[in-house]
Amino acid sequence: RILITGASGFIGSHLGQALATGHEVLGTVFRSRTPLPFPFRVADLTDERVVADLMRDFQPQVIVHAAALSRVLACEQAPDAARKINV
Repeated sequence: RILITGASGFIGSHLGQALATGHEVLGTVFRSRTPLPFPFRVADLTDERVVADLMRDFQPQVIVHAAALSRVLACEQAPDAARKINV
């Protein structure tokens, strides 16, 4: 059971697609934009209750944290949010 945060991003989507063959994968996305070729859930990872529910429901054995604010300007303008999401 592998949980991949940031499953709609470049790394998360490619990793999820590669691991979905032979593994039970669940991705998280901040907004549902395009369908992914593996199961995913829209989740705000800054919400502790949402994360706790996700852990309880899916019970991952491995977590790959690929969610991030990646634009430098956005991180500079919202450093607390960047730290909360990226770390």
